[in-house]
Amino acid sequence: MISPAKVARRAHHLGVGDHVIEKDHVLSWLLVAIAESELRSGLVFKGGTALKRCYYPEYRFSEDLDFTLCVDLSHDDLVEAFEALFPRLGQRVNLTLTLRSAEQSVFESTTLLVNYVGPLRARLGSRRLKVDVTRGELLLYPLNERLLQAPYNDYPTGVTLPTYALEEILTEKLCALMGRTEPRDLYGVYWLFDWGDVDLSFLPANFAAKCRHKGQNPDRLNEALTDKEETIERLWASRLAVQVSDLPYLNEVLRAVRRHLRGLGLI
Repeated sequence: MISPAKVARRAHHLGVGDHVIEKDHVLSWLLVAIAESELRSGLVFKGGTALKRCYYPEYRFSEDLDFTLCVDLSHDDLVEAFEALFPRLGQRVNLTLTLRSAEQSVFESTTLLVNYVGPLRARLGSRRLKVDVTRGELLLYPLNERLLQAPYNDYPTGVTLPTYALEEILTEKLCALMGRTEPRDLYGVYWLFDWGDVDLSFLPANFAAKCRHKGQNPDRLNEALTDKEETIERLWASRLAVQVSDLPYLNEVLRAVRRHLRGLGLI
């Protein structure tokens, strides 16, 4: 485990809070534990943390881990497999993790809330992270075996995880804009359009297919963006400023995203 002084130095260098670096360190090591366990054969890494840990180290910091389950594994067995990782991390890097709660949604997805004690040695129960595991996802792009990267001197090298393609992540984030109202989804779409090395050739067709699989109407994307704009504006800084030191203005982001979507015929 890295020292509190190293946490503070990195936080100062990147312009984020110490707790952001601490959580990033814990998330990074939990990924190693998953990659070195039997879970790696059944989980596919996705979402914003996958962008940061497997593709773009400069991407925003994340709050949680997201996976798709691609094997037949019950909720209880999945929870048990995750809990088995915690003592290994304690022995290896002196991190303390305990299960706070494990819930299964009506769509059979599993959400774990995990308490942790990291480098800053806060009281157990005062820090937590979330792991979301979804079932029944439609995957439209080949998976990539990606190297896990983290800028910590205690982090191992050569560890990989099956990971969504960039195009799959972008497609899912567009679908997420149709449902939940989370500024991070809009930020992810903006970032991938402007900075990601993404092949957009099949995006319109695959976005429509994924929407239909989720019971969404792909023709409502522009309407959904407009409906959510006021709420996203209210949450933009409070949700993202702690994770992004140079957060762009929301109106700049919306203009750029709409420009790309119009070019693809999605709005």
